Amino acid sequence: MASVERTAYPSLPSQLPAKELHRSYSLSDSEIEWVNNTAKSPALSIGLAIQLKVFQQLHYFVPFEELPQELISHVRQCLRYGARIAPRYSNPRTLYRHQAAVRQYLQVTPFYSSDGLAVTEQIARDCAVVLEQRVDLINAMLDELIQRGYELPAYSTLNNLAETALASAQEVTFNLVVTRAPIEVIYKLKELLETDFGRRQSDFNTLKQAPKKPSRKHLEVLIDHLAWLESFGNLDAIFEGIVDTKIRHFAAQAPKGSRPRCLPSPICWAST
Repeated sequence: MASVERTAYPSLPSQLPAKELHRSYSLSDSEIEWVNNTAKSPALSIGLAIQLKVFQQLHYFVPFEELPQELISHVRQCLRYGARIAPRYSNPRTLYRHQAAVRQYLQVTPFYSSDGLAVTEQIARDCAVVLEQRVDLINAMLDELIQRGYELPAYSTLNNLAETALASAQEVTFNLVVTRAPIEVIYKLKELLETDFGRRQSDFNTLKQAPKKPSRKHLEVLIDHLAWLESFGNLDAIFEGIVDTKIRHFAAQAPKGSRPRCLPSPICWAST
């Protein structure tokens, strides 16, 4: 799983400074009026106000036991209630009703009881065509969901969707390259990995060699190396329509060892 800290998935810090509390978690007059008209008791008013302000920042609901105490105290002070009044929901139905009220007030579409999952799957599939890193794909889904006014799902949901979309896009790319590559090119690429008793390294190592310092002798070697590379033919048609980010990603995988990690497909070798 991609680390949540590496993504733009919103989360609450363990401590909130006073400036941040005032800027992001203070209630406007209209919000206070809405809270007081919606909730039926001081404790429920505090609970509803907390859910409203947290959702505005994170785009999802957070259990009360996970909230910093200073946030709860700040919202309670905004409503002018004493410290002895604590937010609580003795009836889960009231909690769900308040969450629905927050969504309606903010004009947000719930993720799990709507088409949110299908929409996010499509976003992931579309973005996986051009993106290769799971973190980037998760961030793209976050941006789209927030722009379209959806409640954010659990982070694990986004991570799983990104993993599935990237695997599917990679398989499509592999199959496309294999289908386009002439059989003689595939065999020639596979021969790059062959070794025998007379040599310890394959031609794949030769393929990866960087140019040496400029000299007449090295120039002749470079010309011979170029002629050898050109003997593979023009491979541009194989990669037509595949975005550069994908090609660079596969090419970056191949040089990491004496044998490429993606042995079943010629895409790593051909893109190197």
